[in-house]
Order: sequence, then structure tokens, then C-alpha cells
Amino acid sequence: MDILADLPSTFIGAFLGTLAAFLSERLLRVRDATAVQVAALNNLVTDLHLRRALSANAAPQRIPAGESDDRRFVTEAVIQIRAGIREARLCLRPGSSAEFQILVSMSSACNRYLENVQYEPEDYQYELELLRGTLSDAVGTLCETKGIRVREPGAGALETPPVTGHMASNN
Repeated sequence: MDILADLPSTFIGAFLGTLAAFLSERLLRVRDATAVQVAALNNLVTDLHLRRALSANAAPQRIPAGESDDRRFVTEAVIQIRAGIREARLCLRPGSSAEFQILVSMSSACNRYLENVQYEPEDYQYELELLRGTLSDAVGTLCETKGIRVREPGAGALETPPVTGHMASNN
């Protein structure tokens, strides 16, 4: 009869142990997904910071469409930026609606640039200024919500970082 008396406590113990294992696994998955999301967003911010096409130039000018290799370079860069934004969006955790909306607005800004430059290619520098401003605002908001260091799009493209550590000893 002692076996029957111990049976409920055995089942309760097994149930609580299984529940604890399930909850800890769930918490680990959420933590890992959050880390992946923050890393993807941080990489996007860094990539935008290092984009030469987004670096600030002199005041925008109208440039005849047939005379600009720079316009083709910038357009290709915007297409690559849009792809990078999509990759970051794919890394978002379910329920990350604020970050999702920010990334969607960034993709929309890239689409707007591409659309406008297709029909008014000579205005590509002006459209690039608008895109840079939109991306800059979005990056600021994104960094604020996720605690990521703000790095201005294009600002690091032409910087020469200081050489430190292992690489410095090889020179």
C-alpha cells in the first residue's frame, strides 16, 4: 500500500520536473533568438555606416543621366542595402513589430529611391540625400530601441580606423 501512497507525489514530481525543463528550454530559445536579432540589427547598422554610396557629398546636383557611372554605382548599392535590410528582417523574433516596422520603412525608402531614379535619373543625388536622411532617422530609432551604438549611415565609409592589436604588430 505504500507504493500507492507514493504514486501521486511521484507523478507530481515528474510533472514539475518536465515543466521546469520545458520552461528553461523556452527561455534559452528566447534569449538566443534575441541575441541573433540584436546581432543582425547591429550588423545592418554597421554595414550602412560603412557604405561609401551613403557618404555625404557636396550639395546634390542634377547630372545628365547618360553621364554618370556614379549613379549606377549608387543604384547598385541601394539594391544591396535593400537586400541587407531584408536579411535583418528575416532574423527578427516573432512579436518584434516595432523593429519590423522600422525595417519595412527602410526598405520602402530604398524602393522609393529606385523608383524615382528610374524616372528622373538626373536627380539621383537629391534622391540619395532623401534616402540617407530616412535611413539615418530609422537607424537612430532602431539603435535606441535595441541599445545598439548609433553609427550614422555612410559616415564611416572613408574613415581610416586606427590599427591596434594583432594587426599592428604585423606592419
